Amino acid sequence: MKQISNLIAAICLLTHIQLFAQLPEGFTQEQIVTGLDPTAMTIAPDGRIFITEKSGKVRIIRDGKLLESPFLSIPVDNFNERGLGGIALDPDFEQNGYVYIYYTAERINSNRVSRVTANGDFAIPGSETILFQMDQLAGTIHNGGAMLFGPDRKLYISVGDGSDAGTSQRLNSLLGKILRINPDGTIPTDNPFYNQATGKYRAIWARGFRNSYTFAIQPNTGKIFANDVGGENFEEVNEIVKGGNYGWNIIEGYRRGQTVPENYREPLYSYSHAEGCCIIGAAFYNPQIATFPQEYLGKYFFADYCNGWMRVLNPESGQVESTFITGLDQLVSIVTAPNGDLYYLARAGIGGGSVQDNTSTNNGSLWRVSFTGSGAPFISVQPESTILSIGEDAHFSVLAQGKAPLSFQWQKDGIDIPNANNPDFIYPNVQLSDNGSVFNCLISNSEGQVTTREVELTVTPNTRPLPNILIPTEGATYAAGDTIFFAGQANDAEDGALTEEQLTWHIDFHHDEHTHPALDFTTSISSGFFIVPQVGEIDDNVFYRIYLTANDQGGLSRTVHRDVQPVKTAFVVKTEPPGLQINIDGKTVTAPYTTTSVKGIRRTIAAPLTQSASGQLFSFNSWNNGTNSDLFTFLAGDQTEIIAHYDAIKLTIGDGTGLLGNYFNFQEGNEPESAFTKDPVFKRLDPIIRFDWGNDSPLPGVVANSYFAIRWIGKVMPKISGHHTFHIFSDDGVRLWVDNQLVIDQWVPQAVMESLGSIELEAGKKYDIKLEYFDNCCDAVCDMRWSTDRLPIESIPTSQLFPGRASNIPTGKDYDIRVFPNPANALLNLEVDSKIFDRVTWRIYDAKGREMNHGEGEIINTVNLFEINISKLSPGTYFIKIKGNIMDGQIKFVKH
Repeated sequence: MKQISNLIAAICLLTHIQLFAQLPEGFTQEQIVTGLDPTAMTIAPDGRIFITEKSGKVRIIRDGKLLESPFLSIPVDNFNERGLGGIALDPDFEQNGYVYIYYTAERINSNRVSRVTANGDFAIPGSETILFQMDQLAGTIHNGGAMLFGPDRKLYISVGDGSDAGTSQRLNSLLGKILRINPDGTIPTDNPFYNQATGKYRAIWARGFRNSYTFAIQPNTGKIFANDVGGENFEEVNEIVKGGNYGWNIIEGYRRGQTVPENYREPLYSYSHAEGCCIIGAAFYNPQIATFPQEYLGKYFFADYCNGWMRVLNPESGQVESTFITGLDQLVSIVTAPNGDLYYLARAGIGGGSVQDNTSTNNGSLWRVSFTGSGAPFISVQPESTILSIGEDAHFSVLAQGKAPLSFQWQKDGIDIPNANNPDFIYPNVQLSDNGSVFNCLISNSEGQVTTREVELTVTPNTRPLPNILIPTEGATYAAGDTIFFAGQANDAEDGALTEEQLTWHIDFHHDEHTHPALDFTTSISSGFFIVPQVGEIDDNVFYRIYLTANDQGGLSRTVHRDVQPVKTAFVVKTEPPGLQINIDGKTVTAPYTTTSVKGIRRTIAAPLTQSASGQLFSFNSWNNGTNSDLFTFLAGDQTEIIAHYDAIKLTIGDGTGLLGNYFNFQEGNEPESAFTKDPVFKRLDPIIRFDWGNDSPLPGVVANSYFAIRWIGKVMPKISGHHTFHIFSDDGVRLWVDNQLVIDQWVPQAVMESLGSIELEAGKKYDIKLEYFDNCCDAVCDMRWSTDRLPIESIPTSQLFPGRASNIPTGKDYDIRVFPNPANALLNLEVDSKIFDRVTWRIYDAKGREMNHGEGEIINTVNLFEINISKLSPGTYFIKIKGNIMDGQIKFVKH
């Protein structure tokens, strides 16, 4: 098989992939810049495009040209997925020149956000200000890094889970979150967890992400759509809301019966790994000047890194409307330009001629997608000049767009080449007589014709060098933590033995169908080593591939490689009693569960503190080695069996019936407190406080979509003893008293948010509870829950709630009887506030003494409420008589 140079391989293979890129009719795409190591980009107001390179450089494209000198070069930890990953420009960039970057800092094992100041096309030396330091990383993947300013002029930052899935749900970790900070690095006081969290964790805006590597903010609405790269099964597009929880590591993709975390938000759109494996790129099409057809205006563009397509999502319906481009080569970023064009970065990652390689080579490119509407042929990628050895094949390629069908005709020295009518053209078996030949291609359709630039073929009598990897040898294996040594040499027919300066090494870490760079391109050494990390990818379908490239003095090169496979081991995780849930490196499974692993890699087993099975609640006690932390970490191969021991929890379950709710109206412009100075317009027994009325009325007599207040009173009985946290989700204000202590005081108008308060309570004991709520118009929500260190958050069940008395029973009486509302319409509430137990019968009579309705019920020592349907009664005056063993009374009411 004939060998070709790395340069030709890169050009050929890149173009081979992009040749099959398809766009809708009337669209064209053009390659603007090549030779990049791209991760993200942004567009300045003056049209300059700022591109981050993984190795720590920020490059600028101005007027379609890549500037020779970087805007910024900053030291970064560039191992695996680490490096320079995000960039944003200040909303006042034209005035202050502030540029924000997100990168993995050297030697400190964490990511940070910094700000530098631009002076023209360069950052001012020494202008870096570190604004925000992230938490320590557990591994070298899932770093996030996207940054955007919202319409509120706050900086939103995506942070991956750092390969520690358990951090995504915690409010004492920045990992697996979207953050929101001020441009100076301080934290806005209206962040959703500002009063709940402390320190830098107050910056959390939303949680529950695996690696939301890209997101976009719609200019006209402020909507935030974030892509979350999935684990085993699904990719997600999420609409981000204040305080939202997006499920990882509990739920991946759409919910399938799992118990959802608090404030859980379902994905707007999700697709399975049958369609792709890595969601990437995010842009709303809302430019200052819209040049795309109307059907694309306001739509959301995203792509899949593995399968190479870009799709269009309707942000209102959450449905994909079309596939916009196919055949992309590892897209990483999309932006919409003010002039209506769409730009995207294709990382490519062709190393040593392999299209699967995702390395730090400089094969990335910037593309511009435009709508022409004419259908005339348009050249997106021009062919390249090349140098070959005698007998090799010359590969020339062109990428063109336009109305189908397109016709291609390659020419040599201005003369048509027979049968050379495809975009990819091979000129075989080149000879010295072909040296200096000029090639070009004519492209035509029914709308016109264009020609490519002329490119030159250089043919040399030199032969390619022959590299040889000496170590590792064939069949070599590794365990995590091992040191892998490599060494090699090369000979050339013309130059003889090549020097170290003519050798280049790089190493890729292969996982499933994709790769991560393990060792960047390193030149001028004949041997070296690298240490296999013990923290990182936990799948066992991995290996390392070591590449050696030799370059001779004539400019020809050849690359060889050698694979090093892992040593594998197995372990089983059990629970006692069997059949409980356990979490292995972010994946929840049912024990017992056996898994294989690369030997020496660090594994983490997490035991849920509490869980239910077969109607019984269990609490984690300890591991089989005696430790009682909920996390068990070890190096694969050191443990073969891990057991989590659980104890059954005895719960005190009451016989409660709910809380007494008193419903009030108040006037717009008045303080909500004024509602409680009047009699309630309605009272009822609410078995559970979990309401989302939206813009509807909670009850007859309460004005819908307006201003009302509720006071719930009664007693609450804990299931277990301990520190109880009460969670109130409300729109608008709430106050909560437990045992006559004010534990939550959030008496202000607000969007739906969580308010928290804590108190020590004893199991089986009844405590006074009073919850006050007001709605300041629209979207009425009030939801009361509780949790302990052993019990997960839940709505307080009816069994633990006991109604309070509506009013004091008159002196000297054992009971008081009332009806409301009065006059009544369709429903009449009979309220019996009692100190005794009785069984009563009630009967309704009209003014002539005729019985119209009757019923009966048990009276217990509390407030008793009976709802009576009187919709069939004619308007007029009626009497309701109550008769029991002890009770005897009569009340008059009016039916409208």
